[in-house]
Amino acid sequence: MQDLYSICAQYYDRIYHYKDYAAEANRLHSLLQGRGIKDGARVLEVACGTGNYLVALRDWYDVAGLDSSEAMLEIASA
Repeated sequence: MQDLYSICAQYYDRIYHYKDYAAEANRLHSLLQGRGIKDGARVLEVACGTGNYLVALRDWYDVAGLDSSEAMLEIASA
C-alpha cells in the first residue's frame, strides 16, 4: 500500500506553491551560522520531500537529502 506522500508527490509542490523556500532557507542559514556551521559545510536534510530547501541551501552548503518516499525523492533528484 502506498503512503500518502507517494500518492500526492506529483501535486506536493503545487499544494505548497505559496511557501517562500528561499526566505526560509535564509533564516535557516542565519541560524546555522549562529551555531558555528560555516558555509561549505555538509548539511543533511531529513524528510527532504521534493528538495526545495536543498535547492536554496546549496548556495551555502554541500547538501544532501533523504526521505522515506521514493516518489518524493524522484522529484527531488529531477
